[in-house]
Amino acid sequence: MKNSIIRIKTRDRGLLKLVLSANEEYLKLLHWKLLFIDGTYDNEQTMLFQEKVNSSEYGLVLSLTEIDALLNCVPDLWDLLLVGQQDKREPVQKKDSDDIIFNSSDVVIEYFDCSYWTIAISNERFVSSVKSNLEKMYEVLPLN
Repeated sequence: MKNSIIRIKTRDRGLLKLVLSANEEYLKLLHWKLLFIDGTYDNEQTMLFQEKVNSSEYGLVLSLTEIDALLNCVPDLWDLLLVGQQDKREPVQKKDSDDIIFNSSDVVIEYFDCSYWTIAISNERFVSSVKSNLEKMYEVLPLN
């Protein structure tokens, strides 16, 4: 599937909440997996959760509610790779290349090194909605 990609340079975690609340009906149809997360945590249980996610070959399946709860326990987020797929018969894995992850997923949300967010979305109506909401609050970077 062909994804439209949006890139934004900001440390604001609110961006992720904005994306995940943009079209909840559509997003609830997806099977979500957290492939990687790194940051500081407000308790040992959340730190152990990070270790579980990062040591897993396939990532960890989460609901949108669980993703939101997790973000509330991470005061400083450094890196994140979150994917949503409608078809869970061919789930992406951590060892897959970026091309495979981005082209096999309906939504990919990546936060890299506390510097920028990359959001890839296959649904054109959803990407238009997300992009217009993000442009109101953030500078959308051109892709090279």
